[in-house]
Amino acid sequence: MSERLPTTWRERGLHWHAFVTTTVTTSSRRRHHPLQAVALTPQDGAAWLTETLTSYQQQARTVRWTTPLPQGLRPPECSCPATAALAAGYPVEAVVLTPEEQFHLHLDPLTPLQCPHHQPQTHTA
Repeated sequence: MSERLPTTWRERGLHWHAFVTTTVTTSSRRRHHPLQAVALTPQDGAAWLTETLTSYQQQARTVRWTTPLPQGLRPPECSCPATAALAAGYPVEAVVLTPEEQFHLHLDPLTPLQCPHHQPQTHTA
């Protein structure tokens, strides 16, 4: 059975830039940081999030979601709230607390016009 997800991401041409930071940052500032990954579908974004959280599993004391999922957004047959949020065009963020520091995981939705990697290049003759 395939999951019926919102199609906002497809209608807006969204993709997601994935980052891990050790400080609180804004989406606009993260656009100038090195990417950890680019997710082309909500499922890709959820997979990156799962893999990244798994990599911190041994040292994590707490994982806290910092982006609430709006009511009614998740279809009943959808097994992953992060996938539903991404499909609806929302960013997804989490904080992993370890004994030594904290890590902020971000999946920022971008349209091609917002993405610095999609900006038209100036050509000189």
